[in-house]
Amino acid sequence: MKYLTVSSMALVGFCLACDRPAPPSAPPVDASTAAVEFCGHAVAPDATRVECNDRSLVSVEPLAALLNLETVILDHTHITDLEPIVACKRISKLSIRDTQVVDVSALHALPKLETLNASGAPIDIATVAALTQVAYLELSPSGDNLDALAGLDLYSLTIDSDTVTDITALSDKVFGLMTLELPQLQDISALASVKVSFLTLRAAQLVDVSPLLKIEGLERLELVTQANLEPLARCEYQTFEYLSLVVPTANVSEELRLDLLTCAEYFMFYEL
Repeated sequence: MKYLTVSSMALVGFCLACDRPAPPSAPPVDASTAAVEFCGHAVAPDATRVECNDRSLVSVEPLAALLNLETVILDHTHITDLEPIVACKRISKLSIRDTQVVDVSALHALPKLETLNASGAPIDIATVAALTQVAYLELSPSGDNLDALAGLDLYSLTIDSDTVTDITALSDKVFGLMTLELPQLQDISALASVKVSFLTLRAAQLVDVSPLLKIEGLERLELVTQANLEPLARCEYQTFEYLSLVVPTANVSEELRLDLLTCAEYFMFYEL
């Protein structure tokens, strides 16, 4: 199935505080007047967005001529090489979910790249280390640790991996949002020194949940686990605006459930 959407530079916005139009955005980069053939469609040379979900797509070479691109979505395609798009210096959002891309180091040459979604792709996590400009990152790494992320300054991190067991690299970091779907993870002690507002943690093998009470600034917690939740009820110094628990019924007595109710302004409980 082929799916492609393109759009030109956004129209000038209007200032809410005055009657005259707001200043226009940066003018488009000079580009060829000829349309570019990509994903079975003719794409305008001044396009700012392109999306293709065609599984037969194996090359992004034509995109190198679209110098005004800001958003590129190539999910579910069979691309492997991202080198051609480094010519498009305005790209701020790139999604390559479920593709065949392994190496993303070339993206270091995109100074405005803020969002990278590579979940489901066999990314070599070592190649992510150079992407210091990225603030929103989604990955499905195959290794057992996240050491390559130690040098990144991320606002939002989503990790989905069946192999990661060591999250030490996250120690002492500050996030706005973090989602960890790590079924083999047992030790979350590194999270005790993390500052994050919203945390989603799915870790069936988790042993001790007490580090969650030490996370600075944690307002919203969504937890899926089979661990003992009694330490979480000792929340004299940590209360949540929102607490959602998905756990085996046998792990939560009525007394424990009542104790957990006092730990959150809004509490949700689901049986695993």
